[in-house]
Amino acid sequence: MTHLFLSDVHLGGHTSTREKAVEKALMSLIRHAALHRIRMHVLGDLFDYWMEYPGWNPSLGSNVLDSFRDYHQTTGFRTTYVTGNHDNWTRGYFSSLGFDVQGEYKRLELDGRNIFMHHGDGLADPAFGYPRPFFHRVLRHPWFVRIYQTMFPPETGLDIMRRFSARKGKRLQFKGQGLKKWSRQVLSGTGADGEKLADVMINGHVHRADMAVFDFGLMIQLPAFPSFGKSDRFRLLSYTKGTFSFVEWDEDLGELRSFPEVDCSDEGLDGGLRDGLREGLDGGLRDGLDGGLRDGLRVRYPLVSAALAGEKNEPVRTTKFSTTYE
Repeated sequence: MTHLFLSDVHLGGHTSTREKAVEKALMSLIRHAALHRIRMHVLGDLFDYWMEYPGWNPSLGSNVLDSFRDYHQTTGFRTTYVTGNHDNWTRGYFSSLGFDVQGEYKRLELDGRNIFMHHGDGLADPAFGYPRPFFHRVLRHPWFVRIYQTMFPPETGLDIMRRFSARKGKRLQFKGQGLKKWSRQVLSGTGADGEKLADVMINGHVHRADMAVFDFGLMIQLPAFPSFGKSDRFRLLSYTKGTFSFVEWDEDLGELRSFPEVDCSDEGLDGGLRDGLREGLDGGLRDGLDGGLRDGLRVRYPLVSAALAGEKNEPVRTTKFSTTYE
């Protein structure tokens, strides 16, 4: 069975034209998943802002949520929804649509492998040793939500969230908060029973595709689902027949297309640099070298990402794993 993992769609956070494109692409992907009985997992920030009040739900993304509801009813599956730092203020509406809602993380077993899925902004349980930033903890606290909803009626409260999220997004640089180091520790660790804690760690939040293969497991960071530039792209992770692969959803062809295989030769790396630079320049000179160049390599050639991350001593295998893990 095929599984799809996506995150950071940020519905409501795009221009009107781009918002329609994202919704259209995501709804067609959901229909494709229903038709082919593909299981879906959302690892946070499906919405750029979301807060449910008692007896009131936002109308944001209603067409997408209706598509997910139809998918659940048609297939009998429940989409995993690990809420992120933009959409965790839910009072049960997502669950009523058929989602399997998790506020922290979700464990999944695939072909004997223990998969640990989380958003990536931290975990509440101190035993994990990966705390959320203080501000995130404040925003998630029940007392904050209660006071906020007492002070502001639903429409006003949601509009404040929209404005705050828009301002934050303009200045935000997505960083892993030591995520790779922490993931490596979890993957190499064992529980009290001596069993491995996880074989594969999957997260979103950082908006950059990355795949690091260690001797003791695999860490995967999901790209943001929408990517805008010279052409719109919609990216996610696929698992099928024992293999993880980064893929793009081609709405026109109605199919998932794999990223190019990794070419570790000098010629292949030169091509990766050219593609990354071109993508960066398309997105603007501001991110051309630092963002676009690195993202071009991370997305098209994920194996190269470990060197770019500044962790040159990582035990990364560079054999047949290219964009997949078997």
